[in-house]
Amino acid sequence: MFEKASVQVADVPIIPFSYDASYLRPPNARIGERACACGDKCICLFMANLRHGQDTPLAFTGTEFLLPVEREKFLAGNGLPARRKKCLICTRYFQNLLYIQCRTDPNFKVSSAPLDMQVFGNVVGSPTANENDPPDLAELGRTMAELPMSASTVHARDGYRPEAMLFVDEQFATTSRASREGATATLMWKPTVRFCSSHYRYVMGEDGPHIVQVGIGADDPTGTGLGFSSFVQPSAGVVAPSAALGMSL
Repeated sequence: MFEKASVQVADVPIIPFSYDASYLRPPNARIGERACACGDKCICLFMANLRHGQDTPLAFTGTEFLLPVEREKFLAGNGLPARRKKCLICTRYFQNLLYIQCRTDPNFKVSSAPLDMQVFGNVVGSPTANENDPPDLAELGRTMAELPMSASTVHARDGYRPEAMLFVDEQFATTSRASREGATATLMWKPTVRFCSSHYRYVMGEDGPHIVQVGIGADDPTGTGLGFSSFVQPSAGVVAPSAALGMSL
């Protein structure tokens, strides 16, 4: 029995807005990048088909999201992570899902979640698993035990607006077991971007389709992502961002 105990907070890298924005695109196969571990279940693909139709040229599977250290290692020719990872948007989606589960179930533990949330596993029947094997639905949540993997800059140049972050309040700290155990405790202390589909807009560029983040960048003077000058504002009022727990598509 004990009265006090410290909460372990992971030391995660701080990633700026521009770095995140550079990963909202399909993988560059010419340099060896891989597609999102979710494959045809990727949220990037799903949102494009939902908004623009099944035959839209804007649809794509996102590129595997690498942390800056992993990116540097890859560009230096030292390979990619042993297991394929999710794209940035799928990572945010699963992170938001994990947080909602923590908030709604006081006894929630990562290890007891409906999805397999381990970041590793024992090989069964295949001692030489290939890193490029197609993902299994049972493995879509395997990175959740490590979330959050990074934090974001808020209210600063090349950062995010506060309303773009997960709203982590006292209820999460006082009623959620997950807020005191494992990597999810980091959500209490490190700002992490929530998932909201209205923050993403599909654009066709010279190199093909990609996604831009709309209205959540700290450098966006209007908060709309429409590119209005800070000296010439539109006459209509700006619609307030949706609730912090929103995951609507």
